Order: sequence, then structure tokens, then C-alpha cells
Amino acid sequence: MDEAAIKTRWDDGNLQLKRHIKPAKDVLFFNKMLFWVKHYTDSILNDVPSKLPKIYISGFSNGAMFCSRLTMDAADKITAAAVVSTALPKATLQQPAQPVPTLIMYGTKDQRIIDTLKNYTNVYPTNPADFAANIFLQSIVSWHLNRNQLANNFSGPINGNDYKLIYNTPNSSRTDDRKYFEIQVYKGLIHKYPFNN
Repeated sequence: MDEAAIKTRWDDGNLQLKRHIKPAKDVLFFNKMLFWVKHYTDSILNDVPSKLPKIYISGFSNGAMFCSRLTMDAADKITAAAVVSTALPKATLQQPAQPVPTLIMYGTKDQRIIDTLKNYTNVYPTNPADFAANIFLQSIVSWHLNRNQLANNFSGPINGNDYKLIYNTPNSSRTDDRKYFEIQVYKGLIHKYPFNN
């Protein structure tokens, strides 16, 4: 990566830049953007302090990895996240401020994920149990379960060739409807944001 990387990719924590290049501070930008949204909202309401509106984030590929980073580094500001085709960000806080309900979508024809899976298996998981058993995918699931304080057990609805893994059991007795993580896998979806169906 070089100078172009700071203009073409979110700083999800995985940028490999030359020593003299510093990535854009995207998390700081996100936080400042929300600060000014609230400031503007307060001014419209005649200086009556307001709460931030609910903030939902969504991203695809590298943008999805950046959203995953935000669920750690800006968790107290985010209502929920929905992302497509993501691995994991490397540079994050150790513990989030609070859980963030998250949905991740994958496609069985996503070449980026398939290429990564080739190091672990020759077959894309065809059902929830196989998905959960895959070593590479386990690392993604574990990261999100830890972040959302969830137990490692799921329900796995199957709809034709598509399936889900739904994690919603807190790993402690304290329940919280924000403790939710879901994965959806769609047959035939390539490395593309699924706009229509």
C-alpha cells in the first residue's frame, strides 16, 4: 500500500502503509461528524440539548471491516450495524463501550472469502454447523461474540440453500437486547453489495 491507500480505503486497521505515510484518522472523523450533527440539531432546536438520533452503519468489503472497527471504537454511538463480506479489523480497542447488534451477510460465490477459505477448506460451508466449525470463520464469530458478550451457541435456520446463524444468548445472566449477532449466507452472491434481492 502507498499514498493511494489513504484515499481509497477506510482505515479499518489493516492498511499496510510505507513508514512515512500515516493513514487518515477515520474513527476520529466519524466521531467528529456525529459531534457536528448533534451541534447542528441542537441549534435547530433553539439550544435545547438533544440526544443523537439513532445511528446505523453499513459497509461492504473494506467498508464492512471499518464498520466492524466502529462497533468497537465507537460502540457507544452506534445503534446497530449491517455489513457485507467482511473479515476482521486488526486495530481496535480491547473491549467495546457496549454491545452493538450486528448482521453480517456472506455469499457462497464471494471470491475474496473463497480465496481466504482455501487456506482452511476446499468447500464453502453449506450449512450453519459447517460454517461454525470452519477455523477461519470461527475467528470472525468469536471476535463478534466477545464484543457483544454472547455465548457461543446459535440457532441455524435454513431456507433452501440460504441459511443463518443467530447468536442471542448472553454469556452472563444479565440480558440485554443489544446483545445480538447474526450471520446470513446466500447461495450465489458474489463479491458485490446485494442492492436488489
